Amino acid sequence: MPKAISPAVPALLAALLLGGCDTLYREDISGRLPTSWVRLDAEDYPVVLPAERGIVPVAARTRRMGNIFQSYRMVLPNPTTLAGENRLNVDVEYVPTSVFEMLDQPPRAFPIPLYTATTLEAALQTEFPEMETEMAEAPRRGRYGIYDYAVARGDGSATCVLAWQLLDDRKRVLPESIKAIRLEWRYCGQGAEPLALLRPFERLSLTVAPDILPAEPAVVPASAREIPDETPPAAPTRVRR
Repeated sequence: MPKAISPAVPALLAALLLGGCDTLYREDISGRLPTSWVRLDAEDYPVVLPAERGIVPVAARTRRMGNIFQSYRMVLPNPTTLAGENRLNVDVEYVPTSVFEMLDQPPRAFPIPLYTATTLEAALQTEFPEMETEMAEAPRRGRYGIYDYAVARGDGSATCVLAWQLLDDRKRVLPESIKAIRLEWRYCGQGAEPLALLRPFERLSLTVAPDILPAEPAVVPASAREIPDETPPAAPTRVRR
């Protein structure tokens, strides 16, 4: 008569499969983890800021997550004594180019969604501590469409703005290779009005793709104040992917 199999044997086999042999079944997540930040040279910046505004980025860096997400952080000069970093964030979400990328997309690790009331309040408290902040009553319009912003004022003459915009119009603005772009502009100025601090953001030119087009005025809600743009878009020179 064959001997009965000990209950410990199946457990031992399972442990071997899940232990020493797990490399055969472990999912490859290397494409889902963000890479380290890499410093960018000036010619590789993701945007061109209007020259007449005189804002020259101090530095910039980028990181990727697979072939789906890429983030850029541009450090801007701070003409005030306020704490914090003036910056422009550019987060790009690309369209998958293969069946493998469609089935193995990484989680949404970069802040493509816009703020909620709760997250905006927390962000303003972090960005502008001990300053009086307020959300703008109506959106404004930049080169790539409407955007929202908030204003912060301190006891002195310094004023700050935090503006953000989600570009997802793939019919008129974005090329087929890009699903969405999120922009965030944080800038403080001495003795400046909020609209003056917003002008560079409204007139910047994106260079992450050569065929990103300005938004058409027809898609702008009546509540958004349109800003005439005398500065033509700078011609992009390369595609970053």
